[in-house]
Amino acid sequence: MPKQQSRRLHPRLLQQLPRYDGYQWWRAGSDLLLVRTSNRMIFDVQVDAFQ
Repeated sequence: MPKQQSRRLHPRLLQQLPRYDGYQWWRAGSDLLLVRTSNRMIFDVQVDAFQ
């Protein structure tokens, strides 16, 4: 996933989301992505989470 298309979330927002070992939450446009850190593969997408 190219960095210019996504960004990490603000720490206050991260505190409200579940934590999974080996994964990070990212924002891509209005979508919320759960990304595996070992290979940067997208594991889950919450469509329009930021609408």
